[in-house]
Amino acid sequence: MEKYIAESDHIFFDQISMFVINQAGQSSAVNLIDVVKKIGAFQKGISDEISSLKSLSTGSMTLKAVGHKGKTTILDLGYWIQYISGHKSERPDQITFETDFEANEAEKTINSPHNFMINDASFIPNQTTCHAIGMAYENIKPYLVEKLGNAPLKWPIDLQFFRHARNASFHANDFDIRNYRGEPAIDESSPPQWRHFIIPGQSLNGTRFAGLFFPYHMVLPFLSEIGTSISKL
Repeated sequence: MEKYIAESDHIFFDQISMFVINQAGQSSAVNLIDVVKKIGAFQKGISDEISSLKSLSTGSMTLKAVGHKGKTTILDLGYWIQYISGHKSERPDQITFETDFEANEAEKTINSPHNFMINDASFIPNQTTCHAIGMAYENIKPYLVEKLGNAPLKWPIDLQFFRHARNASFHANDFDIRNYRGEPAIDESSPPQWRHFIIPGQSLNGTRFAGLFFPYHMVLPFLSEIGTSISKL
């Protein structure tokens, strides 16, 4: 288990914040449905239901995707719920979360849209993932080119991974790896990699990025670590 604290001066704090706000909104909606049900039960004379109402300011939320290792727990979600609900006027200045990169795949504690009773709920975390990673890259791209040059194949492999993740995010959530200026986009002897995620080459073309290849519970540690890496350039 690794603990992260993303503070307001982090390169990707805006993207990390929006990701957390999305989760806070989902948590609030689910809790609100639960509250309405309990109030309805109370009105029907089931008085003990009202005593079990919980605050909407949930302290934490665990994210995990079926079929993928790992899980991430946002530890201060309650502050963000208060912020988006208007109870706090100032945006919180930090986000604390923990990631277990080796969590058992069979673990079923999943607080995510995958649990919601709506059709094809996976589009919610997939689009959230693509937006967070794609916009983070676009915001920092000029700086990367300034620091590392116009030859992405020579960039550090984690930043090469970042670039390909952005491309997939903005190409209908599918990998579309092409040669760059007549040169191979990937050095297969040293492929783009972050943690245990590796992009081996064009064999991934047509593969869904968010959801299949990259689970959304890894977005927060990914942006946190990539941002830290960029700040050291």
